Amino acid sequence: MERLQLADGSHRKSPALKAIIAAHGSIDLFYNDVHYIDGALHIDSYTHQIDTDNSMPQNPVYRIDEGYFQNRFDREPWIFTWLRQQQDSDFWRKESLKFKTPLEVPAYLIGGLLDGYRDFVMEVSETSKAPTIAEIGPWNHAWLEYGEPAPTTNGGRRHCAGGITGSQASTTGFWTNPAE
Repeated sequence: MERLQLADGSHRKSPALKAIIAAHGSIDLFYNDVHYIDGALHIDSYTHQIDTDNSMPQNPVYRIDEGYFQNRFDREPWIFTWLRQQQDSDFWRKESLKFKTPLEVPAYLIGGLLDGYRDFVMEVSETSKAPTIAEIGPWNHAWLEYGEPAPTTNGGRRHCAGGITGSQASTTGFWTNPAE
């Protein structure tokens, strides 16, 4: 299931987590995600693509052993799980930001006006207890440097060059000079 990973780390309040970059997310996995849109079942190329993509090794040094085959091939396709969950329920809500406490970790949020998740940036910015930087542009569901239509930007990459330090991500100096 495609879910916003920032929900996990920021709500566990790990002391090592200083900031989050999130692009094209959803705060409600039932009403505003790829599976059900406004509560209606949605099937497109992603429905089939996700299972084939998940069967691929993660990187060139990824171990291909018995565990790999069990995790990748001895599982039913994700669509069957989605079809068993056709109503808004705890299944969807347990990972939806909408039903969690507001973010307490600084966040750089990226959204595109041509993306189905265009409400995400504003909704998270409005409820976050920590500082946020919002970047919204005329892009589709792609990283900023690959988005359509142009102009594209290097976006969040400029904020991450060399990593994020604690002082950059503190609540008093969150990316105080992101252009550097």
